[in-house]
Amino acid sequence: FPVTIDSKNSDNLRSLLANYKDIKTLKISGVLKPDDVLYIKELATNSKLINLDLKYATEVKSSVPYFNLSQTNLINVKLPEAMLSIPHSFINNWI
Repeated sequence: FPVTIDSKNSDNLRSLLANYKDIKTLKISGVLKPDDVLYIKELATNSKLINLDLKYATEVKSSVPYFNLSQTNLINVKLPEAMLSIPHSFINNWI
């Protein structure tokens, strides 16, 4: 079943998902923090996560310039509505 998380509160994504196992589909809204970005990469690499919906997530303001999703298990990714452009380096990771 899909897991939907609203990250508007102060908890980080790791703690919000602590009680969920074998997530295949994850839908996230709200602000993503730098640690959340790294945790998503970890989930997409080391677990069953294959569908990631960030449509209603807000732009990440951090030292992490983009989601490096190369070498992950992801099959479907919905990018944030607020994303105005896709960095060239992001595209290269998918080619």
